[in-house]
Amino acid sequence: NFTGSLLVGHSTTGGVSSALNNTGVGIGALDALTTGDNNIAIGQNAGTLINSGAENVLIGQASGDALTTGNYNVAVGHETLSNEDTNSGNVAVGHLALRALNAGADAYNVAVGYFAGLNVTTGVRNTLIGAEAGDALTTGIYNVAVGYAALSTEDDSGFNTAIGYGALRSQNASGNGNNVAVGKDAGVNVTTGINNTIIGALAGDALQTGSNNTLIGKNAAASAVDVSNEITFGDSNITNVRIPSDSTLKI
Repeated sequence: NFTGSLLVGHSTTGGVSSALNNTGVGIGALDALTTGDNNIAIGQNAGTLINSGAENVLIGQASGDALTTGNYNVAVGHETLSNEDTNSGNVAVGHLALRALNAGADAYNVAVGYFAGLNVTTGVRNTLIGAEAGDALTTGIYNVAVGYAALSTEDDSGFNTAIGYGALRSQNASGNGNNVAVGKDAGVNVTTGINNTIIGALAGDALQTGSNNTLIGKNAAASAVDVSNEITFGDSNITNVRIPSDSTLKI
């Protein structure tokens, strides 16, 4: 009994005893299905080990091919999400996106793009959008990387936000980095510096190991590669700081 299901190219090893509303297209797709409902698997070996997992969408050769009881996952692309087995709530779109993930918990990772989140293993709640975004992350958590090669060296640090081409591209901090970089190549050379806020194209692009800095504006540069506890507004062309009110600026 597999009411409402369509299986094409299927040579099941499961019982398909009471699985409802599934669609499996491709040699090996949904081969082990027994009780899981509302799965879609398209491609050779897509979702091939799912037995009771439900409401997964797997499109591409070997996409989600290790899933067994995991639910609510989306994997689109060749070998996307191909190591996760029992856990839920991930979105992987793009060639090899989240290929290594096997979090041991519902991870809620989102990876969209070629190699996005390629090496994430047990990291959770990361949002990685863009080719090679966060592709070196392994155990890092709560990171946001948007843009080509954004946060593409970091492996185990958490709570970083990199938005823009190459933003925080070289960072590999230990512990929670808490860096924010927004703009093309913003903080591109930060390595172990933490707690920095860098906003603007090429802002803080020379900073490496300095921490707790704020740099705002295109080309806003820190005074040294290792400086800490410094605030910089704008580049060397800025000659005036204006506050359009009656307030008094005190430094």
